[in-house]
Amino acid sequence: MAFKMSSMETIVKVFHFSHDTAEYLGSGDILIPAFTGLPAYCTDITPPDNKAGRVCIFYAEKNAWEYVEDFRGNNYYDKETGFPVIVTSLGPLPKNLTKQAPEGEFVKWDGDQWVNDEVAEKQYKESQANQLKARLLAQANEKISVYSDAVDMGLSTDDERALLDVWKEYRVTLNRVDTASTGITWPEVPE
Repeated sequence: MAFKMSSMETIVKVFHFSHDTAEYLGSGDILIPAFTGLPAYCTDITPPDNKAGRVCIFYAEKNAWEYVEDFRGNNYYDKETGFPVIVTSLGPLPKNLTKQAPEGEFVKWDGDQWVNDEVAEKQYKESQANQLKARLLAQANEKISVYSDAVDMGLSTDDERALLDVWKEYRVTLNRVDTASTGITWPEVPE
């Protein structure tokens, strides 16, 4: 039934809705003074029964309740990044989200599910290997520099000359390590 203004004070059952989302909040009886209308954000139109995964929204322009999908409060994942996302608004689930959690460090969304991203995994491992190789080469260069100075200045001991050769051999072997290959065997660091 639609509310009609009256010359008499009356009690009416109203159904409250949120001023932000227009979703149904609850009901109650209120006293309507004579020659006034319903308060803001309520109607005397009864909302439909609850439906799982949906909420009732009151559309003032249609003067009617309608169901809208509600994905708030559930865990979803961005298909591009795999990061968890909190849905904060009503309506259909955004196309870039999925309920399916990614499993593993190197995965990508293939349109239907998360799959292993072999290219990303290979790039990561190669990057890690390049960083390790750079650190080991820096260490070798430092040792070689110190021993070379001693040899060049004629101040080296027999042990220092031997260590210079060992570190140079190590550096050559280390430079030959292919960081793009799988199952890298790193040369042993001299003592």
